[in-house]
Amino acid sequence: MRDRCVQAKKMKTVIKNIGLCISVALVLVSCSIFSPKVIPGDKIHLQQTDLDKFSGTYKLFPYLEIDENGSFPRKEKNAYTNLHNYIGEKTIEFDSTLNYSVNIQVLSQNRLLFIFQSDKEVLEQIEINGELKKDGLFYLDNNIRECDGIPYVLGRCYIRKGRVGLTKENDLLLNIARENFGGFLFLSSGRKINSTLIYKKMQ
Repeated sequence: MRDRCVQAKKMKTVIKNIGLCISVALVLVSCSIFSPKVIPGDKIHLQQTDLDKFSGTYKLFPYLEIDENGSFPRKEKNAYTNLHNYIGEKTIEFDSTLNYSVNIQVLSQNRLLFIFQSDKEVLEQIEINGELKKDGLFYLDNNIRECDGIPYVLGRCYIRKGRVGLTKENDLLLNIARENFGGFLFLSSGRKINSTLIYKKMQ
């Protein structure tokens, strides 16, 4: 009976430690930080009364990318950088012979509608909640938080956050913060990536 009590106490301690690890991981996930270094200098500081400026049609593929090493043009069309990759929910096969765009409509102060379309048809419509914050950027409420196993004990987590804004040319900027972290028995490892993609406004 005494041995069973000792084992039960050990088990409670293990469960408590596991719960603590999960709690720490969740806190770290929620604290992923955007980098101001990748925000273009010609960003408009949006106010609540400016949200209608998002309304319009933009190209699906960016013409510029900014990361912490600088900025460089984007001329090729690829699935990694297109706006649907960060906003859409279903998988779309893009035809290189067609032109694609996204129409953004402001539904309310906290909700945007993204309509992805080709020359031929509407491909997907997505409504996303969000919040305009003091930095003049609209924080999208479509974050990804995925964990396998127990982070920092035996497992990994992947998180992704996004926020959008406008440049002085009224082009759309999308700032993405990504982090992949984990470890084994508290020996942590991970990678953080912050980048901004700029999409040309068509009309």
